[in-house]
Amino acid sequence: MANITTNKGTFWGYETDLQVINSDGTYTFTTKKPRGYGLTIEFEIPFNTDGSIQQFTVTLYNISEEHAAVLKKGNHVKVTSGPTDLFSKLTEGTIISTEEDPDDNLDYPIKLNCLGGVDYSKTKNIYSTASGSKDVKHAVTIKKGEVIKWNTTKRLKVKLTFKKGTKPSTIMKRIIRQAKMTVKIKHLKTDKPIKKAYTLSAKPFNALQSLAKQCGSKLYFTPDGWVIDDFSKPDVYKDHIYLTSNELASEPTKNEDDDGKVTYSFTTALDPRIYGGVIIDLNSRTVDGFVRVISGEHDSADWTTQCEVEEVG
Repeated sequence: MANITTNKGTFWGYETDLQVINSDGTYTFTTKKPRGYGLTIEFEIPFNTDGSIQQFTVTLYNISEEHAAVLKKGNHVKVTSGPTDLFSKLTEGTIISTEEDPDDNLDYPIKLNCLGGVDYSKTKNIYSTASGSKDVKHAVTIKKGEVIKWNTTKRLKVKLTFKKGTKPSTIMKRIIRQAKMTVKIKHLKTDKPIKKAYTLSAKPFNALQSLAKQCGSKLYFTPDGWVIDDFSKPDVYKDHIYLTSNELASEPTKNEDDDGKVTYSFTTALDPRIYGGVIIDLNSRTVDGFVRVISGEHDSADWTTQCEVEEVG
């Protein structure tokens, strides 16, 4: 593992941008002054590495009715936030519902409930591009003793099948391409050719999750989109974040589940560089060394990032 660490970033001057994209264009709500004078944007944005579809919330205060009309179900949103030196995208997704409080004449808050990333879990089944068909017989009785018969050909949906010896990476790339999903395969722990033919019987996203797991890897969402990774090869082109006890709200708390798996939890100043799968060089009394983020949340209420991490060798 490349030991590249940085203390880059001055944690002050937090601002937030919310971009809303619809068929008419892109609208940007910002807390930056003077353009965003009087506007407040709050958010709670969770992240993880378990592949589940995450929901996040964004609440806007002090916007006009005209601007509020843009905040509609189905519109795409991007949340960018952070201190001056580290201002960058936290997440993006789709508005699934809104909550308004018109009785609050002072702030007129509008809460957006959003689905993180692109929800590929509902992508329809895909089939082979090879043609399949069967003959269908038809018969209609005109009058007693007189029947008209004819045959037609019905096109069949043939399930996507891969022959023995195909690599899982090949199968996944084909599924991603044909289902028109944007998923990056970073690294697979194993990519051994399959020992028997594989037929796609599940929906594309579910199939990717299953295949990734079979390869010792995970499918999960990051600010850069969906990725498949086994975490064995950190991105050496990105700096590992360096944190000491001075940057933490308190010493990391040790957690142990029923299976004996150990993780650590801590809270630090909100840092857009932290999300699922990221490597942190953590120097504290509780744990000293490289850890990987497995889950957490960005919260604008007190400008913090909460993390659950695991040690890596």
